[in-house]
Amino acid sequence: MKPRCHIEVRRRRQPAGLASAALLSAFCALFASCTVDYAGILGGKACDRSGACAADFACDEATWTCVKLGGVPPGSTIDDGGGKSDSGPVVIYDTGIPDAGVEHDGGTGPEAGDTDDGTEDVGFPDDAGFDDAGGEDAGDFDAGALACQPGRQKCVSDTELEVCKPDGSGWVPKETCAAYCLTNKCVNCKPGTKWCGATGDVEECGTDGMKINITDCQFGCDAATVACMICQPALAWCDGNVAETCASDGMSITPTDCCIPDTCKDGLCTVTSPFITDAAPLSGDEGADVTITINGCNFRGDSQVHWYIGWWDEAPNGSYTSRTSNQIVYRLKPVIGPKGKDYKFRVNNPGGGGNSNEMTFHVNN
Repeated sequence: MKPRCHIEVRRRRQPAGLASAALLSAFCALFASCTVDYAGILGGKACDRSGACAADFACDEATWTCVKLGGVPPGSTIDDGGGKSDSGPVVIYDTGIPDAGVEHDGGTGPEAGDTDDGTEDVGFPDDAGFDDAGGEDAGDFDAGALACQPGRQKCVSDTELEVCKPDGSGWVPKETCAAYCLTNKCVNCKPGTKWCGATGDVEECGTDGMKINITDCQFGCDAATVACMICQPALAWCDGNVAETCASDGMSITPTDCCIPDTCKDGLCTVTSPFITDAAPLSGDEGADVTITINGCNFRGDSQVHWYIGWWDEAPNGSYTSRTSNQIVYRLKPVIGPKGKDYKFRVNNPGGGGNSNEMTFHVNN
C-alpha cells in the first residue's frame, strides 16, 4: 500500500500562476495517492483574451474570471478552518512526512497575520531539523510533540544507557556501562560505594562517579567492613601494666590488667597468681558481723580467703557473697577475736593457682 503524501497548505498574498500549478501537477504525479485541489489554485484567475480557462474550468463572463465547473462561484471566500477567510490563492507545501490515511494535516490554515513568517505551524508535527519549503524553520524543536529530544541520553538501570533517536520518536539502547550509569552517562563507580584498595587503603567513589577518595590505613583495610583496621591482627603488646591483644580481624583490642606491678611482658601478664590491691574495712568489733570487699586481680570463682591462725586456712565462720576475677565480697560472722589483735588474710587459688599478697585485719578494743 503506497503511503499518502502529506500536503501542507498555506496561503500567501502573492498570486500563483499556471506555471505553479504545472509544477504541482508534476510533483504529485510522483505520488499516485496525492490529491490536489486546483480550485483553490486556479479559481478566480482572469480568462484569456478568447475567454478560455484551464481544463475543468469555465470563464464566468460576468466577472471574466475562471471558475471550476461546479465549484465555488467567483468572488466567494474560502474558509481556512482557522477562523479567517481569504480569497487569495492557496500555496501547497510538501512536508515529506507520510500521513496515516489523511490527505491534509489539521491546523493547516494561515498563521497569525495571514502570512507565513517561518515560525512553527500550529497543529503541525515538530520541525526538529526539517527544512520547510520556505527554508525558515530548520532546526526548530517543539518539546511537547516529540517523544524525546534527539541525541539526549538517560540511564534506565545501574548499567544500561539509552539515547533518543535522531527523529525524536523514542529511546534505543546505546551502551552497557562497565561500572555504573549515573543520570545520563557511564561513570567509573557508583557514588558513595567503598572498597579496599590494592595497597590496603579504603577507597570511596565520589559524588560525580568519577573521583576516587582515598583513606590511608596504617594497619590495612578490613574487607568485611571496608574500614581501616585499628591494630595489627593478632599482635599483643603492653600498655603500662595492661596486656593488650589485637583481634584476628584487626578491628578490636582485648585488654588484660596484669594488676601486679611490672608483670606485663610482650603483651602477656607473666604472673597469674591472685593479687590484692585493696580491701575494706580492715577492722571490726569482736563478736560483730563484718563484710569485707577485696579488690585485686587473677581471682577465680573458687578462690578462697585464708586467715593465719597459727597456720593458713579458711575461717570456719566465713562465707562468700560474690567472687569475680577482680573482686571478692566476703562475710565474716562473727569477727575473729580477741580484742586488740591483728589477723592476716590472703586469697588462695586452689589446685596450685597460687596465693596473693597478705593484708591485715584489726580487731577493735
